[in-house]
Amino acid sequence: MSQAVQLLKSDPYDKVYQLWKAVNFQPGALTHTFPRFKLRGIALRFQILPSDDSYFNIYEVDRTLSGLPYPKLESYAQSLLDTQRRVDLCNLIDGMNLTKDWVEEHGRS
Repeated sequence: MSQAVQLLKSDPYDKVYQLWKAVNFQPGALTHTFPRFKLRGIALRFQILPSDDSYFNIYEVDRTLSGLPYPKLESYAQSLLDTQRRVDLCNLIDGMNLTKDWVEEHGRS
């Protein structure tokens, strides 16, 4: 996790990403303890989490062009279910903008 944070804070990535502080504090949550970043000029924010806190399979990852690992979507979604992070799961689903046809085709019985 520290390597990912240092990478995003170093040149040339610091011209693209900036540290971001959350405005809303969530009582009882530890999300404020992990570093958050924002893309400069774009309304996109993300958080760096250690893999052992997320419970995703470390072998089911994709990598950015710079080699930074991130979980594959299915593994990340399963992690949210396993850790009962329902708000994050709702945000993931809402952000996907799935059609009813997609849900009917890919949904489980």
